[in-house]
Amino acid sequence: MEGCQRRESEKLELMEKLATKNAELQSENSALNDKVMALSVEVQSQKMGLQSKESNLDELNSRLSKCNICTQIKTNMVETKDQNARMELNRTREQHLLKQRFVFGFLSLLVELKVLKKIKVSFLMVGHTHEDIDQVFSRFSVWLNMQLLHYQD
Repeated sequence: MEGCQRRESEKLELMEKLATKNAELQSENSALNDKVMALSVEVQSQKMGLQSKESNLDELNSRLSKCNICTQIKTNMVETKDQNARMELNRTREQHLLKQRFVFGFLSLLVELKVLKKIKVSFLMVGHTHEDIDQVFSRFSVWLNMQLLHYQD
């Protein structure tokens, strides 16, 4: 009888320890689930930020692919039948795009590192690559041609 009571008390003691350990594990599990949820939210936020940056990059690539140099290279590629010349034009275009990406990547880095708050890049309209100063010299040239110039040989 004494052995039964001892075993019964040991059993109760073990059940108490088991219940305590179970409560600790549930608490720990709950805390870990909270961390997982917080990290999941953070990952989702990072994904959205990445998608936004990828969208901006796609838009930038789209703008860059419409530049005059790219357009001229593409036109030359269509008109060129010589395979070697086409390969050279393709290499030239790839190098040009790489330069563009490098420049814009550097500008993005300056903003990301908070060296600059904002960078504004402006492009001239396609086909309108002449600067204002070209207009000034054009008008000067017209005026100069209208003047009677005398010179000696």
